[in-house]
Amino acid sequence: MIENRYICTLHSKESTMHEGIKDIYNLLDNKRLKEALVQLQAVSTQVPDWKLRNRIEELQETYGYMLQYARKGIQDPNRLKMYSHILRSAYELTDWTHISLLLPHAPGPYFENLRIFSQRPPHSYAELLVQLESYTEDISTVQLFYNEKERQQTETQKICHQHENAINELFNKVWTHIFWNESDTHEVQQIIDSLLVSSNDKAILMSAVTMSLMHLFDERKFQCLLKACQHEDLQVSQRALVGLAIIIDRLENRIQLYPNLVSQLSLLKEEEKFRLNLFTIQMQLLMTRETSKITKKMNEDIIPGIMKATQMKEDKIRFDIPKDEEDFNPEWEEWMDKSGVTDKIREMGNLQLEGADIYMSTFSMMKHFPFFNPVSHWFYPFDMNQIEILPITQELGNNWQNTFGVIFQSDVFCNSDKYSFCLTLANMPTMAKEQAFKQMMGQMEMDDEQKSKLQQALNRSKAAKNISRQYIQDLYRFSKVWVNKHPGQEVDIFTSQFKLWENPLLNSLLQTDESLKGISDFLFHKEHYSDAFALFNQLMDKGEISAEIHQKIGYILQKQKKFSCMRNYIVP
Repeated sequence: MIENRYICTLHSKESTMHEGIKDIYNLLDNKRLKEALVQLQAVSTQVPDWKLRNRIEELQETYGYMLQYARKGIQDPNRLKMYSHILRSAYELTDWTHISLLLPHAPGPYFENLRIFSQRPPHSYAELLVQLESYTEDISTVQLFYNEKERQQTETQKICHQHENAINELFNKVWTHIFWNESDTHEVQQIIDSLLVSSNDKAILMSAVTMSLMHLFDERKFQCLLKACQHEDLQVSQRALVGLAIIIDRLENRIQLYPNLVSQLSLLKEEEKFRLNLFTIQMQLLMTRETSKITKKMNEDIIPGIMKATQMKEDKIRFDIPKDEEDFNPEWEEWMDKSGVTDKIREMGNLQLEGADIYMSTFSMMKHFPFFNPVSHWFYPFDMNQIEILPITQELGNNWQNTFGVIFQSDVFCNSDKYSFCLTLANMPTMAKEQAFKQMMGQMEMDDEQKSKLQQALNRSKAAKNISRQYIQDLYRFSKVWVNKHPGQEVDIFTSQFKLWENPLLNSLLQTDESLKGISDFLFHKEHYSDAFALFNQLMDKGEISAEIHQKIGYILQKQKKFSCMRNYIVP
């Protein structure tokens, strides 16, 4: 069932409208189409949009004719196809009615942008394409046209500001665009295919498409994600695939009403690369189940433990070690071990190696900057030319690249956290900022071997799995931390358990023995015993019987105190 998970929670004065729309969705979910259309027509009388009302009346007439032919016993081989068409049209018109009812008064950025665009239409997608392509050319030629450094910086800031306005407008236009027509689809695809539009801009566009589908389902936007999954740019393809997985998880019943989409998805599923990427994303989405537990552990155990252990008198430990001493301070090493700091640092490292989000607790406190007010900014890939970051990069010049550039090219932090870190630095007093840079520059001195390892880490950060992981963490922060969220308008996608292996549209890709073993072992070790138990049984049904699986099933039953069930798993 769809369970109306994409319906907005309204405030009191819209509560009647909400209940009416909610009832219609419930009727549609239960295939009570005639009743749903009657109620939809009644609710639509509150909407001034005559085109919408006409569409609803036409749909009612079409369904009425179909029922008449059925009662007369007229054979129609296309009846089932027609019924599916009417059902999905009813969902779409209900979505449209719902948005129209909320438009005049509903708070929040989504409806605020809708109202602004209804009064002052945004640029077309074709016009925005020209602006985005111009940015790539203009930013690369600033130094050729202007010799003075100050003029270069001024022009760069001007170009970046114009670019940010364009990309924010594109995001908001896509996010709030009710339904694309054929022309819209073509123009958006031109942006995605353009060689002059930056990878970052295309990545932001993919996030806008996903966020739009969160509000209401649009066949053409979903097709856009499907096509983008095959894009050669990993930032584009990975964001599209993450969005695809999330939307299918939420709206599988809706998607199944569109045979064309199901067929296109089936073709995509034949690609081995798609299967492998989906498995990786499945595991990363499952890891988000652990984030709240990890955040709690970091805040209540690991960080306080390290802080408490380090509150020691300076005379107990010898800190003034000459630089030319090669041996590590034995007193410091002994203290690290005895105090438990070593164990806690190792625990943090192990969590990070698993792909766990260990920085949520730290950086969730650093999202108060005005930078994070616009929705689009939560999905910006990190860019040193971003307008809020540009002043500090210009102020520090090459020192910036030599100290922090390496950090921001790595995969340690997600994009949102990199911006938080930069904005914190930018707001430091000058002396504190200079001191921080001096310390970092001293710590960043590396020999050739260290530089080689660092380059390998940078290369890894460009891998598909790291791009998708960072993006999922960006989504997590937006869902959990964004202060401008209005109740119900932005869905918290991370309330889902993300059991894609059970989803009829994707389960065939995750039903291989290798995938099931990986998922079940993860769930077992993270103590999600019910899900792990079901998958272990599925593996046994497929003929994968081993002592290890029996032991794990026995352990789960013991933990759940289901001792009577154990006899079913005794090996003769």
